[in-house]
Amino acid sequence: MPQVTAKRKHPISAKRKKRRLVFGVSLGFILLVILTLVIFGGGKGDRQQKSADGGEAKAVLSPATAPTPSAAPTPTPPAGPLICIDPGHGYSDGGSESQYLDEYGMTEKDINLPVALKVRDILVQNGYNVIMTRDSDEIPEGADADGDGFYYRKTEEIARFANETGCEYFFSIHCDSYPADESVSGTRFYYYNNGAGKPYEWVSAIAAGFQETTGIEPKIIEKTDDNAYNVLRYAESTAGLVELGFISNKEEAEKLMSEEYQALLAEGIANGIMKYIPLS
Repeated sequence: MPQVTAKRKHPISAKRKKRRLVFGVSLGFILLVILTLVIFGGGKGDRQQKSADGGEAKAVLSPATAPTPSAAPTPTPPAGPLICIDPGHGYSDGGSESQYLDEYGMTEKDINLPVALKVRDILVQNGYNVIMTRDSDEIPEGADADGDGFYYRKTEEIARFANETGCEYFFSIHCDSYPADESVSGTRFYYYNNGAGKPYEWVSAIAAGFQETTGIEPKIIEKTDDNAYNVLRYAESTAGLVELGFISNKEEAEKLMSEEYQALLAEGIANGIMKYIPLS
């Protein structure tokens, strides 16, 4: 039998072993990168997407995770009867003057308006239906028919405006003045039996809330046919008027110019109105 000689295996060189190791590690790294991209880059959640022009990536929210938009809340409509608040005088009519207000370039209208606005805000915040005869001191467009820069509202016009709104209640806010005797002071509420509603009950309720809130005891005075204020005389709704204090009295004038005191007076008036016209 012929003798078969076994072939001798040559040992793999260290250099070839090193090349194989490097190749294996590289292949494993490439597979790991591909697997990572598949897992984290191909999902249906949020992902980064480049803009077509190569700009910054913008987050794209997939439809599967987009939140369902909720309907916008419906504002609660104001409730109760319409209340008309009148800041006395205004525009070119400064109302009563006072040497104590003059020092600050102020007149009566500069107290009436901020108090009235505060009353309105309190009522609106509590769900009441409120309209103002004016809410600023800027002359309305077209009101200056003469083009002379002046505009005066007649009190009959104020009453007519209130009537046209269809309001059920009307309340006018003023300050008093009596330069002949600067010691005269105090808050006074006025009403006039114009045949509409119950003006005495209306004013009395506001005065009661005013006193409870401010600690000031006001007077309640009935106007007659001979001396009724026109805003009360011509009102077709339950109407009343307040003189917050006397700007001819130094102490009261200084308080009436204070924003903190104005807020207190407004709160008292609003509380009286809300007690007379409860919404619930």
